[in-house]
Amino acid sequence: MANKGLTLLELVVVIAVIAILATVAITSYNRHQLATKDKEAISILRGLVHAQKRFYSENGCYAWVFPPSGRIPPTNHKQPWLGGSRAGWWSGWGRTCIQPWGAYITFNQLDFKPTSSLVYFTYYCGSILMDSGPAFACAAWGDLDGDGRINRWDYCSEKRVFGMQCERGEYKKWNTTRF
Repeated sequence: MANKGLTLLELVVVIAVIAILATVAITSYNRHQLATKDKEAISILRGLVHAQKRFYSENGCYAWVFPPSGRIPPTNHKQPWLGGSRAGWWSGWGRTCIQPWGAYITFNQLDFKPTSSLVYFTYYCGSILMDSGPAFACAAWGDLDGDGRINRWDYCSEKRVFGMQCERGEYKKWNTTRF
């Protein structure tokens, strides 16, 4: 008569296979989660680029837009979007263009607001007068996985604005050292 139970070796093999499948699934899920968070950065940066170009066509300069005080370094949790806040060290001077820097304004004054009121990244934009003319760069900073290493996305309207490593019109991702 055949024994209907599992041997210890068969049980260990089944547990090992389940552990391997769980490891692969968790790793894949984490990678997918980080990619989704990166898509937020690209989407919002695209919106900021369009808002900067609109602002330039209306005012003749690009804008400096800073996050409220205390938002850098960001966390790995979603934070409220504070586009109109003038909290902390920065108060701006409004839509007035002061060359060679541009205008210091809030995200609301730039007429920009993301579709979600909660975001993973901290965003900012800066402008400068280069030899080729007015230029700007926007960036997104986020500690997406809570390891203290900042995931950063940059956009440059011209090559190497502010010494950034992005080309003209390029969205570039890079990781900084620990904050």
